[in-house]
Amino acid sequence: MNTNLPVQLQNVRVMIFSIFLTFGMLAGAQQNPSDVTFTLNLNTSIDSGMNYTDYVVGDTAAQSRFVIGFEITINDVDGTPLNIGPIAAFCSELQEPISTSTYTFKAAPLRGLAAGHGGSSGTASAGIPNNGIGVHRAARLAYLFDQHYISESLTEWNQIELHAFQLAVWEVTHDTDLSLSNTNGWNFVPTQAGGSDPAFRNDAIALAQSYLDEISTANIAPSYRSNQFEFWALTSITGNSGSDGPGFQDVILATNKFAQITEELSELIVIPEPAMLGLTALTLSMAWFANRRRV
Repeated sequence: MNTNLPVQLQNVRVMIFSIFLTFGMLAGAQQNPSDVTFTLNLNTSIDSGMNYTDYVVGDTAAQSRFVIGFEITINDVDGTPLNIGPIAAFCSELQEPISTSTYTFKAAPLRGLAAGHGGSSGTASAGIPNNGIGVHRAARLAYLFDQHYISESLTEWNQIELHAFQLAVWEVTHDTDLSLSNTNGWNFVPTQAGGSDPAFRNDAIALAQSYLDEISTANIAPSYRSNQFEFWALTSITGNSGSDGPGFQDVILATNKFAQITEELSELIVIPEPAMLGLTALTLSMAWFANRRRV
């Protein structure tokens, strides 16, 4: 006769309760991402834009890529009217188009940026993981912002800084080698010889590469987090024709952690994060039960 049976049954009941509690925590922690409606403005009065010729990215043939002054005004979050902006913002996925218009995007964690066509062969996003840029590229992007992001106001940027920052963002999101000149990488742009103002474009490329060299030298770990900025990764969930699916260019913007704009957005925008607390609780419950069985 097993005299320990009642104790074992009690342990089983405790573990079952712990598992239900854990999954309750998981369910509570998983929140739907916010719908963020914004108006995009290509501010040509600050930066009229410029094509970078023979730009190669992903599995696509060389083509021109256009960089221009880019800012958004947030109109509402989940139906709550707002008027925040204009805020300097940057494109993150070269496969997808975007233009002056009003859009509704989902809020995503920084690591989920540029997931629309990530990993799709034959596209500019072929070098991006299929679930977004991931934690290491997100850490590199955070470091880039910490070191070289000028301001939420586009008027504070000069044109070369603006172009260099956008080129560096594209390199970090689309590639891993941190080189704009490595023709064996997923993302590179050659020296500009023609078109409008090649000297300007070459200066912007050189400045972008200096930013990327800093990231490489710093050897940024995936655990790196910014202590200066909150990041708002806005991802398109509506196709170009209005159908479901990826369609428009993902957008990244940053706000100072201590600014009023950050407080306003943080109160409204929900960005889902993994329920690590719940997973930890489940692991501890199972470890505790296993230990009880051995006693």
